[in-house]
Amino acid sequence: MKQVLIFFSFLLFAQCKNIHQKPDVPIIITDNFSIEESRRKIEKAIDFNDTLSYSQIASDLNLKHFYSDLFYYSLQMANRNNYPDAYFNVYIGFAYSTSKSPKETLLLMDNKSKNFAIYHLLKSYELGYKNAIYNIDEIFGKIKDIPASNKYLDILVDEYKK
Repeated sequence: MKQVLIFFSFLLFAQCKNIHQKPDVPIIITDNFSIEESRRKIEKAIDFNDTLSYSQIASDLNLKHFYSDLFYYSLQMANRNNYPDAYFNVYIGFAYSTSKSPKETLLLMDNKSKNFAIYHLLKSYELGYKNAIYNIDEIFGKIKDIPASNKYLDILVDEYKK
């Protein structure tokens, strides 16, 4: 959640910078976003483990509300390249799928979905995505020993064996 606030603060700051331009200079805003081009680029980023390109395109997909694409490509990037940000994006796809808080959303989910989401959150943290701690604190409270992601993966596998 803190990331979202920081991101929007950055956008606000960037927009304020444009206000101080000379009044006779027109500001032209173009939107060259193409979902087809973004899909092509993100697939290439995943193929070559290009984390910078992935992050930029994932941000565009999020801002343009292409959540299903973001979720799909995040799963691909996480599974194929073990990229912590992608694991976190998968968690975000679940946790922010309703207007409720992530904790409330997870409580409303079936066990398989909830454990899948928590696994991705914890895995992102284990792989070095430090901002995941804010969501971990929200879900588990401020605990000293953060659970291992494998615990939730094992629970998930057991759920599927039933």
